[in-house]
Amino acid sequence: DRISGRLLQMAATMLVLRGLTSLWRNATSFAQTYYDKLNEIRVVTGKSQAQANQLGVSYRKLARDMKVSATEIAVAATEFWRQGLDEKQVNERLVATTQYAKISAMEFDDAAQIITAATNTMGISAQHAADIFAYLGDMSASVPDEIGVAMQKASASAKEFGLTFEWLGAYIATISEKTRQAPEVIGTSINSIMARLHSIKTKGFNEEDATRINDIAKALGTIDVALMDNEGNWRNMADIFSDIAAKW
Repeated sequence: DRISGRLLQMAATMLVLRGLTSLWRNATSFAQTYYDKLNEIRVVTGKSQAQANQLGVSYRKLARDMKVSATEIAVAATEFWRQGLDEKQVNERLVATTQYAKISAMEFDDAAQIITAATNTMGISAQHAADIFAYLGDMSASVPDEIGVAMQKASASAKEFGLTFEWLGAYIATISEKTRQAPEVIGTSINSIMARLHSIKTKGFNEEDATRINDIAKALGTIDVALMDNEGNWRNMADIFSDIAAKW
């Protein structure tokens, strides 16, 4: 019994030591990544070592306040600095990205990419993007990560067509709620629709199947929806879609 007890004690001690060793290795790895990123920021921005250290202090404070790791903050900050943003813009995106990652349960890197796509293509602030994602998730059966992924696919063509971020988000949330299709499928579909319509609006016809503006106007006319205004210009796309939605 005494020998068995000692063996169990030794086994337990070995397990604890292994756990501590693993924790130490992980902590060392995270610390190395964190300081590597701070050094990268210093090189990219041309800041002094003292200024980079001060940024590190602010990032650790933000990490504590937002309850995420300082390494995640530093990794995202490096990407934002590389985009040529100033310190205020970087900090705004860090806060918005952290909020979005938490409410959507997304990986931090993925959340940063979606926030970046929204701000760059739609011309809105990072905080506004995060707020809209959260609002649409609360108001529909969709979740913020699905809306963000779909918008990443469709935002460029929607912006080109003059569709606002809010309207695009509402369309995506509604389609997602009704169909429960994958967000990538929804975003790609909307992107294709917008790109096709924009091509027809610009050239007067679609090169793939020769669909013309008159064809679209006639199709919409069958449900009493006007494509053109009284001056012969395309109506606002959001208004057209709203009129179509009202028919059902």
